Amino acid sequence: MTAHRKPTIGHCVSPYLFPTGSWVHGQLRHAQTTRPVVLTQSLEHPEAFPFKPVHRVTDRISSAERMLGRFQRWMGSYSSRPYLELIQNEKIRLLHAHTGWEAARIAPVAQAAGLPLVASFYGRDVSALPRSPYWRWLYRRLFKIASLYLVEGPMLGKSLLSLGCPADKIRVVHLGVDLDRIPFHERKPHEGPVRILISCSLREKKGVTYALSALGRCLETTPWVLRILGDGPLREQLTEQSRSLGLEERVSFEGYLSYTEHLQALAEADLFLSPSVTASDGDTEGGAPVALIEAQASGLPAVASTHCDIPEIVKDGVTGYLFDEKDVDGLTVCLQRLLADQESWAALGQAGRRHIEREFNVIQQVARAEELYQPLFQDLFEIFH
Repeated sequence: MTAHRKPTIGHCVSPYLFPTGSWVHGQLRHAQTTRPVVLTQSLEHPEAFPFKPVHRVTDRISSAERMLGRFQRWMGSYSSRPYLELIQNEKIRLLHAHTGWEAARIAPVAQAAGLPLVASFYGRDVSALPRSPYWRWLYRRLFKIASLYLVEGPMLGKSLLSLGCPADKIRVVHLGVDLDRIPFHERKPHEGPVRILISCSLREKKGVTYALSALGRCLETTPWVLRILGDGPLREQLTEQSRSLGLEERVSFEGYLSYTEHLQALAEADLFLSPSVTASDGDTEGGAPVALIEAQASGLPAVASTHCDIPEIVKDGVTGYLFDEKDVDGLTVCLQRLLADQESWAALGQAGRRHIEREFNVIQQVARAEELYQPLFQDLFEIFH
């Protein structure tokens, strides 16, 4: 199918693009049978995720429309006119909204345009947002409008179903990673401390406090150092915890890095930790952290909790080790095992890479999504063929 004959998909994501949105960028870059365009309310980090075309919809709104738009947004909808213009100009045939909140606000636009809407959910949009009556109302409206609801794993699908999403419209499409950008490195024992990595936002659901507690019990084992990449509201609290445990010489808090720097950090590490938990406000991963998928793709043995869909990523005893949420004793045992048995790193890392290649390759997962689009504009495909 030639490029100009491919049906155009309007990918709605705001902002374009948050620092951890590499998987959205991958879906755009690896489209094969469709032509993706981005429709966004605001631009952030466009240099980190280069793509064309990206349309900032707010550039097309007058001052008067901005005032009305604020009211419409409060009512749970974006201003339709600029979207409808772009839909016509770009000949968009389907809207794909990334995150539940984006889908809820774009749903009236899709309805006004007479276009099918695909909504992808990723975690907090299922676990935390629906605690608000406002968002439950918006989701009830969304569930009457969208044609398909994509989730990254079965646990997230069950959670979405519990909110009233039609069961026959839920499909699992794994978050794929770009394996061309993540080289595999076999991990081997080496001189110097074991290099442990955590890469996440510093929020309660990431469970970093449990990792620090467990590492505080590993001071008499093989020497280690920990890099924590990311930032968030708990940074000061976690820094103080690190000091109180006597870990300040071993733990570095480095904030968010560019995606290139993040990949370099993966390449330099020996072990990866992902101790996610259900937060006190109900926030969860929903599925599994993308950083964990990327870590295993790079060949890192992983230690992770059994939270949400993480067991879909980490195969216990095969690609790494799992422990129960908030179980510091269990996490300590997993860490001590990998610190002591460094000869096992290579086999765990190789198995992890193979697993990601089979199940989480972005090219395969984008192809899966494009297959799901097809029936939604079947008449259009019949014209093209």
